Amino acid sequence: VARVLSWRASRIAVPTAVRIEVMALVMLSNSARMMGKKRSPASPASSGAPESSDPEPGDLDSSDPGPSDLPSAPALGDLEASASALSVPDDGLTATAVTGGLGHASSLVNSVKGRLVFGLQLQPGSADFEGRIIGSDVGDYHNGNAGGILGQLPAGSIAGLAASGLGDTLTKELATLATSPLAAASLQTQLNGFGTKLGIALPGDAVNLLGNEFAAGLDSVPLDSSSAKFTVITQPTDQAKGLATAQKIASSIDEGTPGVTVRAAGSDIIISNDAQASGALADDSGFKAAMSGMPNQVLGAVYVNLAGVWAARPDTVASDLTHLTGLGGYAAVDGKDLVFDARVTVS
Repeated sequence: VARVLSWRASRIAVPTAVRIEVMALVMLSNSARMMGKKRSPASPASSGAPESSDPEPGDLDSSDPGPSDLPSAPALGDLEASASALSVPDDGLTATAVTGGLGHASSLVNSVKGRLVFGLQLQPGSADFEGRIIGSDVGDYHNGNAGGILGQLPAGSIAGLAASGLGDTLTKELATLATSPLAAASLQTQLNGFGTKLGIALPGDAVNLLGNEFAAGLDSVPLDSSSAKFTVITQPTDQAKGLATAQKIASSIDEGTPGVTVRAAGSDIIISNDAQASGALADDSGFKAAMSGMPNQVLGAVYVNLAGVWAARPDTVASDLTHLTGLGGYAAVDGKDLVFDARVTVS
């Protein structure tokens, strides 16, 4: 259900740019919430008036599984104040909106519930979709150096992703599963079998290897699975144990894959099958353009070198896509809010 609360458009100083702002309130409800919705005695149905198909904000019963602790629907001024937190500059095309009642999927998604404020910026060289989930509870999650370790992947990498605190997150997810004895026993049986094949103890060794910071990247566009070149960088909680785990995993990788090497570098464990890998992705101009403005501390980050993909597969790319040069994004905790940004760069 959506209602446009206000909109405005204005020509600004930059001749090639226009700014459009849209303020909307969107109430999102899953089927369980809608099925469990109770009508008050003063509802249109009880008064004989025609029933509206659009529920009013706050109509949903507070005992439903939705985020009942959320504040009531904000006034327009509150929405504008929330949107202003995005710090959208005045030299681009912008749209903002607010949503409420985010659903439940996992422990992280469960905690990320609140009101979503998002914006779209269109600039001559990029387009950004950025947002903030207001009033969410992400106290169990902490920003780290995901952006920094992503930039440590080899120069020229085609794609990469990074996450901070992945080991802790996995531990919490496993603890949640452990509350169901049957599910926990079944999972552990499968992990024991897989761990035996690798020669490691699961989940403990894997959790340690993922550790505090983790990044994985594709160094080049592969012609087939056997030619894929990759690099993985981790910062294990126990480095010596993490190094031994990585070496066992590397030795079990399919023989059709180019030789995998494992080495320690400072606090990092680097796993790669690319002997030619060198430099740092952070120094690539495309990476800088796609990731500029990212906070120093984030939960996770991702980058795709679209220009490199197009160059490697020129015959398979539609001509109207070749001007897209890169994709970049991140998510971070800001107080009790989750903020995010996704950018596409163009030439």
